[in-house]
Amino acid sequence: MSYSKKELINKLIEFENERGHLPTRQDFKVKKITPSHATFYRIFNGKENMIKELELYKKGELVFDTKEKIFEKKPKFRCPFCGSSIQEPFDYNTCKDTIRRRLIDRLNKNGNKDYSNGVIDSLVDVLGRRNQEVEQALRKEGLLGAYLERLEETNNSQEEYNSESQS
Repeated sequence: MSYSKKELINKLIEFENERGHLPTRQDFKVKKITPSHATFYRIFNGKENMIKELELYKKGELVFDTKEKIFEKKPKFRCPFCGSSIQEPFDYNTCKDTIRRRLIDRLNKNGNKDYSNGVIDSLVDVLGRRNQEVEQALRKEGLLGAYLERLEETNNSQEEYNSESQS
């Protein structure tokens, strides 16, 4: 459900007139006032601002625009890589540098060939074969040779698999 500031201020005034004080966390907890305290604090950007705007409204110094923005709880989005909540829908262009940098850091930190092959395979799976940005980053780190070698290995393996499955 969505609420405007004016609606919430009216709820605060109504509560204060009935009980003689502004709602406390306990009042919110036992639902003597709705919506939740988090909604009030989010819309007013904190308790202090809520009280300040309420006082201004009571003095007649706070005027609401008739086209006032209605505040709604933003939907949460999930990161397709780690599953955590993010504020905006996933945008590959925003994350690709971070993804590439983390994978290349893994290559630099581990001399294990199997592990390195796994990281290179992950780079290819996530960012595609012969990605220019990946190749430039690997070139800077001195890892382009290992990357190209792994691409060749996987390409040969794929060709062998395709010829065997056609037989």
